[in-house]
Amino acid sequence: MDIDKQLYIGKGLDRECYLHPEDSSKCIKITVSGDYRQHRDDIKYYHRLQKRDISWQHLAQFHGLCSTSLGDGLMFEVVRDHDGSISKSLRDYIRGNGCPIDRQQLDDELARLKSYLLKHSIIMRDLKDDNLLLQRLSDSEARLVVIDGIGNNEFIPFSELAPVFTNMKINRKWAKFSQKLQAKL
Repeated sequence: MDIDKQLYIGKGLDRECYLHPEDSSKCIKITVSGDYRQHRDDIKYYHRLQKRDISWQHLAQFHGLCSTSLGDGLMFEVVRDHDGSISKSLRDYIRGNGCPIDRQQLDDELARLKSYLLKHSIIMRDLKDDNLLLQRLSDSEARLVVIDGIGNNEFIPFSELAPVFTNMKINRKWAKFSQKLQAKL
């Protein structure tokens, strides 16, 4: 599949993201750093989530692997606002791009996201505001959607041995994230 640079959406530490050239409802993440560990880890973790048949309400759905002109890629759902535009990250809104919801609504959405992660036992490797999109569902409604940073980065994944350990890990990561986020707001 040929990837045109005009399809570029954004870049993380190791990967660039492009709109799928044949399906605008999908995007493709392609490793550009040469470090494919995150790619491999994501594949394993998303397959585990698919086997558990989780709700994808707050997580961009994984659609598998593909081969592109820029290298192998991982396909995901493109998160779009009610007007069809690609949703912006929570970081974009925090930096002053006019958050579409008020502070109480944002706090409520953060609480819903945390409940979702706990309910579905989804561990975040990298819980930060640029891995969360604020999807505008209407002019006054939005929800948070995780687009990157999921998975367990423990060498020996003790936190996955029992639900109580998984919840402890999620709560610990959330507390650190929340503290950093509150300092930005």
